[in-house]
Amino acid sequence: MSNSSDPRVFFAAVQTLLGWQRSSLALMAFGFVIERFSLFLTLLRVERENSTRQFFSLVVGIALILLGSAVALASSIAFRRFVRDLPQQDVPPGSWASLGTTVNVIVAAIGIKRIRGKRFVIPRAEVAREVLPEILRSKGAREVVVAPAYRTVKPKGAQIERIRELIASGAIDLVTFTSSSTVTNFCDLIGAPAKGLKAAAIGPITAATAQDRGLEVVVRPGKYTVSALTAAIAEYYGSAKREP
Repeated sequence: MSNSSDPRVFFAAVQTLLGWQRSSLALMAFGFVIERFSLFLTLLRVERENSTRQFFSLVVGIALILLGSAVALASSIAFRRFVRDLPQQDVPPGSWASLGTTVNVIVAAIGIKRIRGKRFVIPRAEVAREVLPEILRSKGAREVVVAPAYRTVKPKGAQIERIRELIASGAIDLVTFTSSSTVTNFCDLIGAPAKGLKAAAIGPITAATAQDRGLEVVVRPGKYTVSALTAAIAEYYGSAKREP
């Protein structure tokens, strides 16, 4: 298999996901319209004598909402599986493929109707992207509170000179990173000697940060977990031993 990157495959999958997302949102929106129109007729007493039709409109509206949620969930799962099976070089660094699917699943589970006017609390790292809070606000959330649950800090008393000596002697084979902030702190502590080191990054955002800081990312798992990262490292060195 060629090692050359062909991002067209990934972006084609993204376009397909977006198409299904639009379809799911359209189904959900149409369902809300039908449901609300039934309520509107009831309030106007236009169908005071026809409760069967009102019930039918309510059922159809709810069914369309559920269908839209199912489409959103199914398309997200299919996209996630497809991207996970792609060669690492075919997924552009910094794309964060999981974000679109995560947001889509959240919207499918909650529904725009339930987002509008509600308050949300998001426990997360102190330094993180603002994508999810911005999407919730754009969908009508009354208030979105970001609660920093943890922060990464530079360790005191780190053996910086010893690490630099190991780097200079070529004794470090791989540096592992589980977040962008760990990349930033490591590079700030070590300085220029960190450039050119081989690195394993837990996901595309971390990989992009590492590459921006001059590291060579050679391992990036399909699933963004520590166990998947460990397995990817083992696979990387296992394949390296098999090469002639």
